[in-house]
Amino acid sequence: MLFYGKTFKNVLLFGGSALALAALVGCSAPEPEKPKPKYQPTALEEGAKGITIATSKPYNCRIEGETDVEEEVGDTSGATRSSVRGGALNKLKNEASYVVKDGQKIMIAITKEESRCKFAIYSNEKDRKNGKATKYEEGPCPEDDYLPNGVSLVSYKIYGDVYECGTR
Repeated sequence: MLFYGKTFKNVLLFGGSALALAALVGCSAPEPEKPKPKYQPTALEEGAKGITIATSKPYNCRIEGETDVEEEVGDTSGATRSSVRGGALNKLKNEASYVVKDGQKIMIAITKEESRCKFAIYSNEKDRKNGKATKYEEGPCPEDDYLPNGVSLVSYKIYGDVYECGTR
């Protein structure tokens, strides 16, 4: 009878421990990932609405200075190269508007544009298929508009010269 009592006691201890462990494992399951907020490009400010973007140096204008801006995507979703470029152009005009005197006509000649992407690095083919990257590296984005799986847009940078072109 003594043997039966010890065995029953061990079963209760082991069973109770297993139940407690199962409860803890169930409680520690990862929470589902929250959806990321939608990307919102920088808005064009009122004072920047009259500024023109030029693809080359404007004639009969005086250079006021150089500027560069970077529009970052951050931890958002839905950003396209076109929308981020649009946000960067708005940011460029907004920045140039701070040097504008009332009644001046301002043009910005873009001298350089570049987009940066984040590339997922996978340790093997199985991880690539499951989307489990081992690390990420940043670099210039591919030239075409299509970004393959594992590549995401990080930022868009524009450099430009600011010109004063008389009065409006």
